[in-house]
Amino acid sequence: MRVFADYCQDLVAQAREQLRSDSDAVPAAPLARLERYLLSIAAAFAAESPHRGCFLTRGTADLAGQDEEVARTARRAFDDLASAFAAVIREAQDAGEVADHSGYGHTAVLAEAVGRGAGKAAAQVDLVAVDTITDEQWSLLDTADAVIFGTPTYMGGASAGFHAFAEASSGRYLRGTWADKIAAGFTNSASKSGDKLNTLNFLAAFAAQHHMIWVGLGLAPGWNALQASESDLNRLGFWVGAGAQTPQDGGVETVHEADIATAEHLGARVAAQAAALAAGRAALATA
Repeated sequence: MRVFADYCQDLVAQAREQLRSDSDAVPAAPLARLERYLLSIAAAFAAESPHRGCFLTRGTADLAGQDEEVARTARRAFDDLASAFAAVIREAQDAGEVADHSGYGHTAVLAEAVGRGAGKAAAQVDLVAVDTITDEQWSLLDTADAVIFGTPTYMGGASAGFHAFAEASSGRYLRGTWADKIAAGFTNSASKSGDKLNTLNFLAAFAAQHHMIWVGLGLAPGWNALQASESDLNRLGFWVGAGAQTPQDGGVETVHEADIATAEHLGARVAAQAAALAAGRAALATA
């Protein structure tokens, strides 16, 4: 057992060393560091004679079901490796090397705008990328007063990454963890319509299954009269949530200013509703 634990510690330490950004021995770019590490692992296993493979993987497969200590050690090692990978992937996302859950980065721009709006309304804001969500971030959602869901619209619906997150939340549905929290949603597509309403309706239904309280956009439609402007808030005319349109071949700088402002409005509106609900519950508790 000691040999297995030492192997796991060394494996994680080597991964962290090769992936960390302040090491002079590795390329500075996050994606280059990740690529180099993965290629080094593949080369090391390929050079073995005879081929033994990864001790962590073999130990988990052979012994984890029989020895709880092996299972805990393996689980900790896998979690530590996942955290190291997630950290360097997030670096790559921040550096613009890898798009986050939003696919092209457009929905991420809207998420940041939602966060700014909520922050201006004095809310504490945490942005969570659902396709790389950690246990700590699940806990943030569990304790939040409100959750604003966001996803790009692909092929007339929410992205595969968001669907995976939704399905992973089923245990919380069964336990009622998110019941009576405020919820809202936003989405982006390349076309003016792009069937975004399907995505927003899915987000609302998802929230309803969790027994959450849905908050709509709360804006009249813009850009629907001769004197109206494409710079109007809610220029695409959605009520269920915030809908945005960004050219599919455009960078993050092409996200429309009116859509960004609409997303900020949604964040501020949800923060205000969550604060009012919390204040009301506190007043009832002391009545």
